[in-house]
Amino acid sequence: MKWCRLPNAEASHMHELRMVQLLLEQIDAECRRVNVHKVSAVHVRWGALRQIVPEVFQFAFDTAKVGTVAEDAVLHYEMVPMRIACSECSTEFESYDLLTPCPKCGAYGGNLLSGDEFMLDSLEIADNEEEVPCTSQ
Repeated sequence: MKWCRLPNAEASHMHELRMVQLLLEQIDAECRRVNVHKVSAVHVRWGALRQIVPEVFQFAFDTAKVGTVAEDAVLHYEMVPMRIACSECSTEFESYDLLTPCPKCGAYGGNLLSGDEFMLDSLEIADNEEEVPCTSQ
């Protein structure tokens, strides 16, 4: 068996597929928990630090959901900015880019307060469109 390197473009988007697989596992667990057999919508949120490409994530979701409780589900997602505390002046600010300087003092770097999350927020049940908040976050 020979090993080969994947082209960078393909390799850089493989983590979206893994994130979708983890999402579908969580959806399945939530559906079993509340005895639901089909969902019509999935609401998910991720931080900008995850560097998820929305179009790639959507494609991976549409491909991987076939044969699952989410097969007919519509994906709703929200990307949230990183919240950073400046290492020089402690100012807290939001950014979608780690290389953003502090808006107060112009320093680079700081402590990440949030922005690396990946959360299943809720599911809409197919039968009655009831929204079920997810508890296993």
